[in-house]
Amino acid sequence: MSLNNKISAEITTEQMARVTAQLQEAKAAFKDMLIFNLTADERQNMLKMGDKTLAFVGRAISRTKQSPELPLLFRCGRNTKRLQICSRSI
Repeated sequence: MSLNNKISAEITTEQMARVTAQLQEAKAAFKDMLIFNLTADERQNMLKMGDKTLAFVGRAISRTKQSPELPLLFRCGRNTKRLQICSRSI
């Protein structure tokens, strides 16, 4: 297997400084919105998604984006009559 570098890119010190400054600005902008006050024990005991669950959730999100009406149908219930009523109210 060949490990030839097919992409050549150079990042100047000026570009790196600019990006670093922009990241700091973004961090400051989100400071009040993204607050995580968890202790190490709380983080360790949190529920975590496994690979299968993560894949399922990813597919569900993508399907929802493809069909925005889908979540409305699920909220109405599984009963066909209720689905018809729900779809008429949309």
